[in-house]
This record gives sequence, C-alpha cells and structure tokens, in this order.
Amino acid sequence: MRAVSNLELKRLIDEISVVNGSYLSKAFAIANDIIKLRFRSGQLRYNLMIYLPYAVFLTDADIREYTSNGFVNIIRDKLDNAYLESISQVGDDRVIELSFVKGDNRYKIYIELFGKGNIILKTDDAVYRYKDNVKEVQYKTEKIEESKILEVYNKDDSIIRSLMEIRSIGSIYIEDLLLRERINPKEKVKSISIDLFKKLIDDIDKDAESRLKDKAYLYSIDGNDKDFSLGLIEKYKSYSYQLFDSLNSLIELLYLEKIYSLIESIKTSSINEKAESYIKSIEKQRSYLEALNKEIDDYRRAGAIIMNRMYMLNQVIDIVKRNEREELSKLKELLKDYNIELININKKDKYIEIDIDD
Repeated sequence: MRAVSNLELKRLIDEISVVNGSYLSKAFAIANDIIKLRFRSGQLRYNLMIYLPYAVFLTDADIREYTSNGFVNIIRDKLDNAYLESISQVGDDRVIELSFVKGDNRYKIYIELFGKGNIILKTDDAVYRYKDNVKEVQYKTEKIEESKILEVYNKDDSIIRSLMEIRSIGSIYIEDLLLRERINPKEKVKSISIDLFKKLIDDIDKDAESRLKDKAYLYSIDGNDKDFSLGLIEKYKSYSYQLFDSLNSLIELLYLEKIYSLIESIKTSSINEKAESYIKSIEKQRSYLEALNKEIDDYRRAGAIIMNRMYMLNQVIDIVKRNEREELSKLKELLKDYNIELININKKDKYIEIDIDD
C-alpha cells in the first residue's frame, strides 16, 4: 500500500490536531519504522502512531509489543511531559512538524513521509535522527512563482510530472483530473498550450479544496485493499469501496492491520530463530555424544585387547615356568597353538621376548 499524499496529509493533520494542547507521556518503538507517541490531556489519552514512510494516525489500539530503540529513549529523556503546542505540515511537503515546549526549552519533531522516511528531533542545541544514514533534504516551503511555472513548462516533461512539480498534491488526483479532461497524462507538456497548463494548475487547486471536504474511499478487489483517496477516483468506480467520514479512521483500519501482521511475523521469526538455535544446540550435543560413544567403544576395544594380551602373557609365563628345563625349540613348539612365537629367553635377566600374531 502506498504512502499518504500531500493532500491526504493535510486532511490527516487537520483530523489529528485534537491532540494539540496535550502532554507527551511516553514514546515506544513498536517495530522497525513504527513508533507510538502517547499523549495525555486530563482524562483523555491519545496514541499517535508513526509508520514510516507511510502515514501517521491516531488510534485507541493499545499495542503493547515494544522493542528497544536509542532514538526513542532520547525522546523519552528530552520530551517527558513536554507540552505539544501544535501539529502542522511543513510547506508543501510530506513532512509533519510537532512543536513542543518544556520549561524554557523548545523542541521540534519532524516526521518525513517520503523516501525511506525519517524522524528528526531538534532541540535548542542538538539534532537527533531516527535514521542517521538517510540523507538530509531541504523541505519545500517556498511559494511557486510565475517564473517557476514557465521554467517547468519549458522543460517539456510529461504533463503529469510537470503538474506534480508545481502542485504535488498526489499523482492519483492529478491523473484523475487529466483523465476527466480527456488529456493523456503521459503526453509532453508542450503538447498543450501554456494557458491550458496554467488553467490545469487552477483546476488542481479547486479540486484539492473540494476533496479536502469529501469522504474518504477505501477501494478493494476480491477482498484485497487496492488504494484509497479523498473523493471518488474515476478509474476505481468499478471497484468495491468503503466510505469513511474520517480519513484517520480509514488509515487506522488500513495500517493497524499491517502493523499487527508485521508484529506477528516478527514473533514467528523470533520463535523460528529460537527453534533453529535449539536445533543447532541439540545437533551439537548429539555430535558430542556420538564422538563420546565412539571414544568409549575405542577404549572398550583397547581394554579387551589389553586383557587378551595379559591373558596370553600369563599363559606364556606359566608354560615357560613349567618347562623351564626344556630347550628353546621345544618351548616354541608348545606356544604355537597360542599364535605366539617365542623369540628368546633370558634366564639371567629374567625376561622373555615373544611375538604375538593378531
């Protein structure tokens, strides 16, 4: 599912602004790129979910699956019980600004809902980033001048890209307006006149103002969510859809399901990792036991050989003692049945040299 557009973000901020004037009580990391900010105002409690880079929304769902995160710990340390003055959109960009005050200190949190998404905390003397490896960008805050419109037109990009550069409310809405005007969005912008180009910009502004007051649509095919919009989109007229008075309610329904699914997959992955670790440990123990059993068998065989040799030696000693007066050749004959070859008898030093045939 796509991220919210600039137009949808404007509507969302208007709906979640009820949290203005409350105090930040807690911050939680739910999973990678999912953070919950909990606010309180008297008896009221608000959970502001940040799902990078897709959306922000308020929810009553009390998700208690948390993970450790250094950036969230900084928010807790710096902004505990900080007063939220305002939530606003930064210029014409998919960036949300939360302004806090705590004592004599002022803080700002910027939530970037573009690219890979990021959250930035700015204090009076420091800047902290949720993702340090994401390149810092300049937000679009400047007003579009007439010269900019001519510059974009003269680049002769596609009509939809050119209009998006001037009015980045969301490609879904600009495409819808162009198709209703029977204009091919992919045609080069100079295929239309500069006057028509300017008129389309005015039409986009009027359409955006109208959609900001319209219902929210959630489209689906065969029970699978396809897309969402403010106001009806012509190309989705044949789809099944649900209507919502609140865009926040639509986004909450859509993304809470994804968050819960993600949490379950993390749990399953964690269980699988633990199971795999246990299996490896069991296999290691099994290999150790197999090696130990082999070693025991080797010792048993060695012990049996030693006992057998001792028996043979005792037999040799006994035969030699009983026939000590016999010649060496006679003794050799006596020991043949035992597969023992008598090499030498040293009566002086009292030792016998033999060779045992295995």
